Amino acid sequence: MVDLTPLDYTERVKEQLDQGAPPLPEIVPGAIGYYFARPNDKNNAAFATLATDKARLSVQLEMGVAGRDSAADVLAMMKLIGPRLISDAETSRRNKDKSHRDGK
Repeated sequence: MVDLTPLDYTERVKEQLDQGAPPLPEIVPGAIGYYFARPNDKNNAAFATLATDKARLSVQLEMGVAGRDSAADVLAMMKLIGPRLISDAETSRRNKDKSHRDGK
């Protein structure tokens, strides 16, 4: 599941990082993120979140493939789709904010 939300989630991401979630490598300049897999999860689930002050992208693998590293899979997916989706969401948010300021 991929979820893109055009809101600032950076504080929530910082909280997860402060609590020990492994950080994502730099995928988008200025963005922060984390990823994790549930230990001993029978479904081999994993999650990754990337956030800027304008958008949050979440990649969730609810049922991973047995024998594969699901955390690595969500990290790879985030690297693949993150830059484009976050950039598009930021652009959309800036345009919406500008329209509101302009009275449109």
